[in-house]
Amino acid sequence: MTEVKKHDTGSETKSGITVPLKDDGSEYSIDGLYPDQRDIVAVVMDKLCEFMESEDLSTFRPLRIILNGAGGSGKSVVINTVVTVIRKMFDTDDVVKIAAPTGTAAFNVSGETFHHMLGNRVSRLAYLPNSMSAAKRLKRIKKFKCLLALIVDERSLVSNSILGTAARQICETIFDGGPLREDIWGGLPIVILAGNDFQLPPQEEGPLNVLCVGAPKNKMIGTGRNALLECAENVYDLQGSKRIKDSNYDDKDLIAQLRLATETGVEDKHVD
Repeated sequence: MTEVKKHDTGSETKSGITVPLKDDGSEYSIDGLYPDQRDIVAVVMDKLCEFMESEDLSTFRPLRIILNGAGGSGKSVVINTVVTVIRKMFDTDDVVKIAAPTGTAAFNVSGETFHHMLGNRVSRLAYLPNSMSAAKRLKRIKKFKCLLALIVDERSLVSNSILGTAARQICETIFDGGPLREDIWGGLPIVILAGNDFQLPPQEEGPLNVLCVGAPKNKMIGTGRNALLECAENVYDLQGSKRIKDSNYDDKDLIAQLRLATETGVEDKHVD
């Protein structure tokens, strides 16, 4: 019988594969998704199949996505479903990684912080391209050897410097040593930036500054801007709160107004 181990993070390990679990202990699946969620997962899986079946990767165009949605719209469900499907497809955890800007955000999606994923110390100094030590580079090459998809959660909190550093260091170490360095992410097939534009911004220059600032202070900020703009070519918005029953139209409409800071009427203030 296959050994099953439960973790405090709500994940389950079967034969070495870690997949997220719902509160009731069941796995995430495409069958349980809403139509807007299912469309996003289908786009991701189609692109991944295209990559695996491609005989000439010089013509392959990687998928870059921004996934928007308010709290309760189902972003985490999409993330967990993508992670589950890809890991079960390839029978390894390393094929898809989830990165987040803080430990709490990483814990909520069973991921890791950028600094942990990349093995970087917290520093005010910007990363210089191709400056990785030989030992660190070998570790990253091993870690990213099977990587096909990267999901970034809570993107509103991710500074352009951190995003650019992640893109550059993955570029230099993916596919046994970064053969596709002309691509921002080194040819990584799937990159998804998930989050909510109405949440807190990072302490440094972040997504909201991409189009309204001057020349970047360093190369990593510039790379981060370009990485975000590249993902902005494909934006998917998850609509409505999926934690509220579809029949509760008034509640859904009120939540949407509050999120957008829209003026509410007197009658709205008396909704139970």
